[in-house]
Amino acid sequence: QKARHMKMCAVALNDFKLMLRRQYGPLFRAWRRVLDQDGSMTLQRAELFKVCRQINWTGNMRTLWKALDNDGSGATTFEELDPHGARLLAEFRSWALGIWGTKMSAPMFKELDNHNKRKLSYKEFAQGCDRGGFPMQRAHVVATHLDWRAAKCIQEDDLSVLDIWRPPDWLIALPNESAAEEFKACLLKKYGHFVRAWRQAMDKDNTNRCSWYEFTHAAKRIKFTGDVPGAWVVFDTDLSGIISLRAIDPVSSTHFMDFKKWVDQEFGGCRYAFKAMDPHKTNSLNFREFRSACRSYGYQGDITSLFASLDQHGNKHVLILDEVAFLDDWDTDDGPGNLSPDDLEAAASGARDANAAPKTTQFVTPGPG
Repeated sequence: QKARHMKMCAVALNDFKLMLRRQYGPLFRAWRRVLDQDGSMTLQRAELFKVCRQINWTGNMRTLWKALDNDGSGATTFEELDPHGARLLAEFRSWALGIWGTKMSAPMFKELDNHNKRKLSYKEFAQGCDRGGFPMQRAHVVATHLDWRAAKCIQEDDLSVLDIWRPPDWLIALPNESAAEEFKACLLKKYGHFVRAWRQAMDKDNTNRCSWYEFTHAAKRIKFTGDVPGAWVVFDTDLSGIISLRAIDPVSSTHFMDFKKWVDQEFGGCRYAFKAMDPHKTNSLNFREFRSACRSYGYQGDITSLFASLDQHGNKHVLILDEVAFLDDWDTDDGPGNLSPDDLEAAASGARDANAAPKTTQFVTPGPG
């Protein structure tokens, strides 16, 4: 059910972005014209719902909000709507910051507008940036983003948003593989196992999702003093602003996801699976009992490695319910930004089917396995 909900979020976000692009062009133009009308570079839930009604978007607004506020902060930002567009603008802002300082818009425009025309064509803007060291082709794309009125030119107040916006550090960070390895070493040093570190330091709400905010707090907790943004970019390969256990410990993540899919199909969840595997009602399973039950019910995965990853409470090779049941609350790794076009179409088709007339189906299941 959670996996289906995540796919519905992806469909809603994809449909919303397609509508914005059709009506406004670049997403940053849509952001400034209709979404962020107060210029704060943040968007609250009530503001989003109001905009959806104004532009006649007919999708599920609550599902859309869930997709946009993917870190659960209670507000969404442009980098959550368009992380790749935000990265380009953040790199441009970082370049301008190094030349004109934090209040960059006025002095930058004055220097670029050397003929005092009070407006610059995209070509003039790009050429001026290129002379200052920012590549012309990328500057031309930046111009199309900043031109929020679709006037085909850049004016001084188009740049004012750069004075206000404070992009997160990870948006302009370069991947730092050594910092990522050092971060993982600090996790192991403090917790002994990546899964224990993930559950106790990085994913305290047990969703299999760690935001940039949670990551920085985990770095402080494990006393990691290296390049935090550089390490994050190594893990957050799709610039979604969210990572899962797969980024930290892909082996354990694969075991967990394979096991979770199996128990969901065979038992309806990990709690039910544990009860079925625990016939003596001791609320615990040693390795031999767990292996025997998995084999009896038809699990084909690596049971030894799975058990080692699940056994996180130091119970001397004994699993308790909590060490297995937590997987019931996990999201899958398919976050709103990670679905392929085919997945999106399939999910959209499922959404249409869900809205169709209900059908009655009889299910007969002899038993797990």
